[in-house]
Amino acid sequence: MRELTLEEVQTILTEGVAVARAKGFPSTVAVVDMGGNLRGVLRPEKGRIANPDIAIKKAWT
Repeated sequence: MRELTLEEVQTILTEGVAVARAKGFPSTVAVVDMGGNLRGVLRPEKGRIANPDIAIKKAWT
């Protein structure tokens, strides 16, 4: 498996937030690498402060 490029990480983050927003959820989206290391996180305006931690943990599972 190859490492995601920065552009791919940005696309995943923005598309993930867009899909959640379309469904009415202010979901925070996180991307981690194969080792569980954070590559990026995006919290929308109405996203809760705790959501980034939760999103990172979910991205790893």
